[in-house]
Amino acid sequence: MRIRQKASASTRRSGGCAVTYQNLYFLVLGIIIGSVVTSMIHSSFSSNTGSTNMDAALDSSIWKSSQQRVDEKPRSKDTIHVAVGIHLDGKKDQTGFMDEWEVQLKSLVIHAPTDYHLHVHVIVNQAALESIQERFQKHSLTDIRSRNSIQMTCYPADQYEAEWNELIYNSTNKTPFENAKRIYTIGAYYRLIADRVLPKDLVNVIYMDTDVVLNSNLNALYPYLNPKKHMEWIQIGSTYCSGFMIMNLKEFPRLFWSKMDELAKQKTNFAGVHDQYLLRLVRESLPPEFTGILPKEWNVHYSDHHRDQTKIVDQEIAYWHFNGIRNQRRGFWHRDYDFMCRMDVSVECVRDSTNETILERFRQSWPVAEYYVRIPWLWVRYMSKSLIPSGEEGYLLAFDIVGN
Repeated sequence: MRIRQKASASTRRSGGCAVTYQNLYFLVLGIIIGSVVTSMIHSSFSSNTGSTNMDAALDSSIWKSSQQRVDEKPRSKDTIHVAVGIHLDGKKDQTGFMDEWEVQLKSLVIHAPTDYHLHVHVIVNQAALESIQERFQKHSLTDIRSRNSIQMTCYPADQYEAEWNELIYNSTNKTPFENAKRIYTIGAYYRLIADRVLPKDLVNVIYMDTDVVLNSNLNALYPYLNPKKHMEWIQIGSTYCSGFMIMNLKEFPRLFWSKMDELAKQKTNFAGVHDQYLLRLVRESLPPEFTGILPKEWNVHYSDHHRDQTKIVDQEIAYWHFNGIRNQRRGFWHRDYDFMCRMDVSVECVRDSTNETILERFRQSWPVAEYYVRIPWLWVRYMSKSLIPSGEEGYLLAFDIVGN
């Protein structure tokens, strides 16, 4: 009874916290057990990490997890391959195609893959090759450093042109090729015979016209370049414009030329012989599953006769394809077209019924590409260099010519 009385007194003094000898015994026992367990934990971490500090052991565990995620990335990076075709009628570029190519190259450097190397394959005639060499020298393009390697290889095609002209002529039931050549150069057909000059080990290649300007990183197209998953002869936008597509260099020649032979034997009346028309004829003769369709952001084509497409500013846009001027053999960046007229006051701007130029009327879309026209190579060089991880040197842009 006395003990209970003392406990009651103790309870009153402690504000309601009853402490008995029995409670005290369990409290001390708990402290001892807790100390032993803590010591065992410290010992366990210490033996595993070589550290006597638990926090250090935890930090080490987190670092190992992060490092494991990094190590899961492939050690040797894959390469994304892009193909372009350029043909000039004379040594002087009267069409603006080389200006288009230079604008495109700026966008390729700025939006080069961050996770993969980039190899640009350019099929050219001698005049175009000389122009490319002049621009490389003028702008010191081989001084450009990038996060991953960027390589450009030129493939002279002059020696094949007579053979290719004959091939297209015979495959279209001898449809007059000269009519098409008033608007298109043989360069427009380079994509159809690309497999004959490009490396034999290439499979899926992104083909783009010179008037394509990238607006996003090419990383997004990498899954579509996997030949184990994508064996379609072409992968193309839903509007089937040949200015931007992925070509399978193994399946494309097999299907395209066999179907062209069939069409010729059937005495097909070829309404035209330009490359896109021929591609459409072949595509329509094949089962739908033979043709892959790219996401809509990789299907953006502008022209002076497709102005409604310039209003698509509310969707994601991966590139712009400014596919020339209707029925005129000129590049989109030609000096007397709308983009150029704003830079040269001596040139009269083309205006429509609203007395506005295309740029003025569709200022939310068309003028955006003017950024790549105006940006100097010095800025492009710095932008590319700024993406190189700290402590790394990056890669110098490499340029070579097949046959040299």
